[in-house]
Amino acid sequence: MSPSFLSCFRSFYYLLLILLFLSPSISAQELSDKLLHYELIHKNDFRHNAIPEKQEAPTDAVKLVQQVHFYALNRSFSLHLSPHQNLFSSSFKAVTMDTNGNHKTVPVSTRNFHIGHLIGDESSIVTVHINGENGLITAHISTDKETFYIEPALLHTGESHDSHMIVYRLSDVRSNGSISIDYETAPLQSRIYKESGRHKSHPLKKRQSRGSDRNTCTLALVVDYRFYTFLLSSENNVITTLVSRLFHIDENSFRPTHWIIDANGNSITNQGLQIGTILIHTGPTSDPSHYNSEESGQVEAQDLLRRFSRGDWSSYCLAHLFTHRQFSSGKLGLAYIASPGVGETGGICSQRVIDSFTNDIVIYNTGVSVASTGKRLLLPHESELVIAHEIGHSWGSPHDPGTDTNCRLKYLMNEFIQDNSEGTHQKFSPCSRISIGRVLANKATCFQGRSTSNCGNYMIDDGEECDGGRLTVDDQDSCCASNCKLRKGSNCSDVNHSCCKDCKVAPANSKICHYVGTISNDCTRQTYCNGSSYVCPPALQVTEGTDCL
Repeated sequence: MSPSFLSCFRSFYYLLLILLFLSPSISAQELSDKLLHYELIHKNDFRHNAIPEKQEAPTDAVKLVQQVHFYALNRSFSLHLSPHQNLFSSSFKAVTMDTNGNHKTVPVSTRNFHIGHLIGDESSIVTVHINGENGLITAHISTDKETFYIEPALLHTGESHDSHMIVYRLSDVRSNGSISIDYETAPLQSRIYKESGRHKSHPLKKRQSRGSDRNTCTLALVVDYRFYTFLLSSENNVITTLVSRLFHIDENSFRPTHWIIDANGNSITNQGLQIGTILIHTGPTSDPSHYNSEESGQVEAQDLLRRFSRGDWSSYCLAHLFTHRQFSSGKLGLAYIASPGVGETGGICSQRVIDSFTNDIVIYNTGVSVASTGKRLLLPHESELVIAHEIGHSWGSPHDPGTDTNCRLKYLMNEFIQDNSEGTHQKFSPCSRISIGRVLANKATCFQGRSTSNCGNYMIDDGEECDGGRLTVDDQDSCCASNCKLRKGSNCSDVNHSCCKDCKVAPANSKICHYVGTISNDCTRQTYCNGSSYVCPPALQVTEGTDCL
């Protein structure tokens, strides 16, 4: 073997070693600046199991829940997950808008969002998105002792690691000083813009004392072209990132909180959020005064918020803008605050008004958040705190007063978000619960019943003819269409009915629909379809004296 060949071989060998050494430490320095410790996990390291859960008649359906298992951070994780049915409004839509103002609907598989718990720890809260196309997972796992995060690595490191995720503990996040966030008060000089009103008054104190079916604030989430570009110009990245943030905020900060609605200490709970629309700007808007304009340089947060408030967001409880702009003040969020006065505008359920100074038609149910700082995306817990804080203002809470001993801990509405040493960052203080409770009692006029998006949950619900779960949602079910209606020529669904075969009633004795020792695990005989119904006939008992369980 020639010396030149050996030399080339050694060079190639050392180069290969260097590449192998570098590849698992993607942008290690950048991530290490944010995290004391994190681990990379490949999508193939997750094990997914579909577990049948027998449903009640008459649907004769079997619901499949997911169990996801993986190992990271020196421990095993086993997640028990079901589709989240309350995350989106019944009329939810996601659309893009290009530079010319053209709209395009973006299909969103709402079935991919799950909620559940750790197996063996039912007090834990797990919120998960499983990407049906690339298998990547975005997750929050909250236990009494720790919170764990999983995010696609490509959001922080680029496309080179599009099969990996980073997993880390909240306690491993480095404290890099405080985050500044603020609120605005709507101008008192504004007057109501006369139009057909969308809000009918149903004050909370008259319609409820402890709870209400009108318990949900519907949001419009708006993304400027800068943030869209920053997230690799991917609608999927944008939607997954924002929805996962709101998902966690609703389940951990808003729904569990008891809001004090009167001087007697009466409270309500289960008040929260759902998403009505997501608008993604894929290019800049030509109008230089628009919130999505292409102007260079930094802008004041107040100016951007006022521009955003010129839009017509009157169909929503709140509208929130996500941007990759850098504010000259260094703030990461700003929103108009709600007040308990019925005639005062600002925050939840605001009506459109005419600004007395500019004569612009505006609406003050708006807020804005910076979703990144410099060249990096905010970590999930940072972004969630900013968004939840600004929505807290929109619901009526000012910053926690430093003079009140009951509210001195670093709660969610502290003026500055710093470290999480006291474990109260995601919680509203007693002061906030009183302030927001007063607003909810008087001004939650646009709150709606929490919608249930049932299509895609494997069960035939009211108004549905079939439901094949993910196959239905992705429009890949030969029997059932994506609207949970039977396709033309189909009489039943193979997924939903045990005596359905190729979308027709199974011929007599052609299919076993009840196996001995499965699901029911009782003393019954094996049963065949009878050819006249897509529902399995009642199973007969075994002969008396036969051994059975």
